[in-house]
Amino acid sequence: MSLSTVKDTTPAGFYAYDDTLKGIYYGPKCVETALPKLLNTFGAKRALVVTGRSLRDKTDVVARIENILKKCNAYGATFSEIGEHTPEAGIENGVSKLREVDADIIVSIGGGSPIDASKAIIFRLQEQKAQETPGKEPEFLRQIAIPTTLSAAEYTRGAGYTNKKGDKVTVSHLSLAPAGIILDAELTLWTPEQLWLSTGMRALDHAVGKKPFYPQCPCFRTSGNRESVQTRGAPPAEEAMPCCHR
Repeated sequence: MSLSTVKDTTPAGFYAYDDTLKGIYYGPKCVETALPKLLNTFGAKRALVVTGRSLRDKTDVVARIENILKKCNAYGATFSEIGEHTPEAGIENGVSKLREVDADIIVSIGGGSPIDASKAIIFRLQEQKAQETPGKEPEFLRQIAIPTTLSAAEYTRGAGYTNKKGDKVTVSHLSLAPAGIILDAELTLWTPEQLWLSTGMRALDHAVGKKPFYPQCPCFRTSGNRESVQTRGAPPAEEAMPCCHR
């Protein structure tokens, strides 16, 4: 979301939604039909799957996505060198793998780390292409995000990674937000309960924390009997989170 504000006691300003997201599919088993539809929407021919080692080695989630891509003749490779806190070396290796298989789209699977790492990979690739073609603005690669936690990284345009000095680096661009999102409940069954619940609380924490930075956006204001998004969202979250306990 892009936002401009004015310093005045009277609420005024401007906001608009980024035109990156082309579709969100949700429901059990929806990935089987949603992924081919999104690939067709974007005209994608070869996908690089970006995920973590645990999800790849300890579950069948990644294999299921790979099989769908293979049926569509759109599977390029799987990159799973995404470590905790997203080290820069993983980003560089991800760009190399992307270029090696000549992928034209990324399909990220997992929590915030692979989804944000995919944004950083796309950003780094964009920098490289800009240097290779001076004076020409290359298009950003698209990402289809398939989250297995409640981190909500799939809805943002920013990403963070750890550089070689150990410092946290943030990149952000309107075109980094995933172009497609698939919320398939069955793919989250492998997610450890503690991780599921903690990411849910963190997502709510982020939503509340952003309120002071978007005072002019209607969804963040309270006027009369109209409640803010946080007030409306907190009670359902409070009821739903304990239901996730298995």
